Formats: sequence, structure tokens, C-alpha cells
Amino acid sequence: MEAELLVNAAPYETRVARVENGRVEELYIERVRGIRGNIYKGRVVRVVPGIQAAFVEIGLERAGFLYAGDILRPSAVEEEEEEELAPNGLPPITSLVEEGQELLVQVAREPIGGKGPRLTTQIGLPGRYLVLLPNNPRIAIAKRLEDAEEIARLRAIAEAIRPENHGLIVRTVAHGRSEEELKRDLAFLLRIWGDIAQRARHAVPGSLLYKDLDLPLKVMRDYVDDRVVRIHVDSRETYERMLRFAERFMPEVKSRIFYYPGERPIFSLYGVEEEIARALLPRVPLRSGGCLVIEQTEALVAIDVNSGTKSATKNLEETGFKTNLEAVQEIVHQIRLRNL
Repeated sequence: MEAELLVNAAPYETRVARVENGRVEELYIERVRGIRGNIYKGRVVRVVPGIQAAFVEIGLERAGFLYAGDILRPSAVEEEEEEELAPNGLPPITSLVEEGQELLVQVAREPIGGKGPRLTTQIGLPGRYLVLLPNNPRIAIAKRLEDAEEIARLRAIAEAIRPENHGLIVRTVAHGRSEEELKRDLAFLLRIWGDIAQRARHAVPGSLLYKDLDLPLKVMRDYVDDRVVRIHVDSRETYERMLRFAERFMPEVKSRIFYYPGERPIFSLYGVEEEIARALLPRVPLRSGGCLVIEQTEALVAIDVNSGTKSATKNLEETGFKTNLEAVQEIVHQIRLRNL
């Protein structure tokens, strides 16, 4: 199904909507530049064996949280030599890090409420077609790729070009791309990693070593595929940055980027503002008369399916079945729209 991207760039907020068949399917909002994906040189300030985690100072207001499962582990041979494993099947956190230790960490999740960011030492540098996994020699293929023949082709290419001691994830948009295209993407990522490693050697703990792209460029890198036929941008400055980015990294996309100079806000023109308003409501009506109730907390997202009174007199089993079928489709839509 063909899709369009709408980019609304204002001084204090940037919004990107993916529209398919006249309906907003995905919505991304960036008010304050996020830190997810950033790489820091950190210092372990506290190790807590009881929760299999450590707290790492990275120069922000609150220390980051590093769980044992997010620490890059030794090879399988070395793992067998561990004296014992914790009840969760992981090596004890005390065998992985120690207080005062300096290490490179990447932000895996933004700070929530009063909590600091969640960190990982399993660093991933995303490019257009590949994700480079420094010091993590493995190969993975995006789960959304389903063609067995294409998966085998891409895996063979990845195995042939994988740098020593590093790993690769082949992204969905690599489908149909040549080995040369993947090599160029990898060369770019290796230059970035080389720069990060060089700066890390001289940086003090708490230093920012790498900042991920801002929202418009990140969406281009991560979500623009062959189904996206047009990208409308309502800011001249953002439009020109996106053109330069496409020219350097995604030349096949450049002709699909258009500047929207209209007086009417682009989100109003496409009905996106109404979708945003509905996305902020906890209750989502269903055509059958029922509704979804969506509640998000720091720990989880709860989605309750309520059948309405519209069909209360019908066969309860049939009503429940139809409501659930409708709810599944709407839940998928809401998860994408709300970025849950």
C-alpha cells in the first residue's frame, strides 16, 4: 500500500505522520531532542547485585540504569567458564562491571518520570541498510523480511562483508539491494565508529560521543521504503536538510521530497490534527459499538476491550468474537499511532 510522509517542523516541536489510504498509521513527535541512541562514555557509580543492575554516570541529571542482560557478554566458550549464573540465567552483575569502571554505553530508552535512562553496552549504529554492532560478532536479519531466498542472499552478503570482531543487522529496506550498496553503507558506519572510538580514548566519563539524528532525518533513515511515494515538508530549512541527507545517503528518495508552502497547516490539510486529538484520549470507539480503553503507565500499557450495548441482545459468543476481531485491527493501528 502506498504511503505519504507529512513533516510539520515548528520552532519548538517537530511532527511526522505516515498516511496510508487517507488514514494516519504512524505518528512521531519530538518536542525536546531525545537522547535515545546517543552514545556516552560512562562511569559505574553503583552496583546492585540484588536487582542484577548497575547505575552509570553519563553526565545527565540522573545516572543511567544498566541491567545485566544489556551488557555485552563474553563468547559462548568464555561463558561456560563462569563460576555460576544468577537465578535469571545471567552472570552475576558483579562479574560483569565494578564501581569506578569506565565503559561506553548507548541509551536504549529515554528517561521516564523520575528514572534515569536505560543503558546498554550492546551498541548499535544504524545506517540505511545495516546496523553495525561493534565488538559483537554476529549476524541478524530483520524479522519483517520473509522471503527465504532473499534472506539467504542478504545473509551471504552480510557474512562476506562483516568486519572482523564486529556484527551486522540487515534492515528491512535492504531487500533487493546490491552488495555494493550494502558495502557503501557499512563503510560509512565504520567511519562513524572509528571516530567514536578515537574520541572515547581521550574523553572523560560523562562525555557525549555520538548523537543520533533528529526526527525528520531519523524517519527518513528508518522508515522510508519503496511504499513511501511522497514526503511533504512544511519548513524550507528542514526540506533543504532532508534533500541534502537524501542526496548523500538515499539518492533514490530525493525526487520524492516536496516543499509545502501553503498557508493552511499541512496537518490540518490531511486531517492529522483530528487523529492526534483522538490519540490522546484513553477511549477509542469501535464500529460495533464497543470501545478500547488504553492506559499507559511507566511499567506497562493496558488495553481493555469493551463490547457495547449496541449488540447486547445478540448471541454473546458471536458478539464477543466480532468485537475481538475488530479490536485486534484497531489495537494494531493504535499501537503504531501512539508509538507504544
